[in-house]
Amino acid sequence: MPFFLYRLEGNDYVRARGKNVTLAGLSGPFCRSARRVPTNPEWELTEPELLRSFGVDPTQHAVVIDLKPSNRVEVSLYRLKHVWGYSANHWTRLAWELETLYGDYTPPNGASVKDFKVRFSALSAPGDQIYEFLYLNGDASDGAWAFGRVGSVNAPLLSAEVLDSFIKRINRKRIETDHLPPLGVVDLKAAA
Repeated sequence: MPFFLYRLEGNDYVRARGKNVTLAGLSGPFCRSARRVPTNPEWELTEPELLRSFGVDPTQHAVVIDLKPSNRVEVSLYRLKHVWGYSANHWTRLAWELETLYGDYTPPNGASVKDFKVRFSALSAPGDQIYEFLYLNGDASDGAWAFGRVGSVNAPLLSAEVLDSFIKRINRKRIETDHLPPLGVVDLKAAA
């Protein structure tokens, strides 16, 4: 799943660099965030912080994930909006908030998928929020900080402590920043 840096030009997303941007690895923004306070396993990156780590103006750029990079007829592009990390015991579990830009979208006749991904228009309203969970091999003190093998399932095991951390921090952002209701609230009276 490649990650690209896009420039925002008016109502358009324009690929800023031909090559992927690197999120993982020892010099990537995730490793640097975990190592800022190595005694605390919880860390997070807002979209502006992530973009500043690439030396670009966060008001004019976005990191976009291409979930279908092969030569398919559909386009699935998602904007990386927020990252929560939990780094402990030689690995890092990640929760990502993504905004759907184009999900399983077929470009209009005459437009190639490849050309569409170079420059595309923003939708008239924000896309759906989607959450993805992944892991990296490494924590605040050691590891290669690589995603799991290509072609393998990259699904983290989330202990109750880690899942609770993600839910609390995701809901804090939803309530305080996005002004949305929290996720996963259970009505215990109705469940009884």
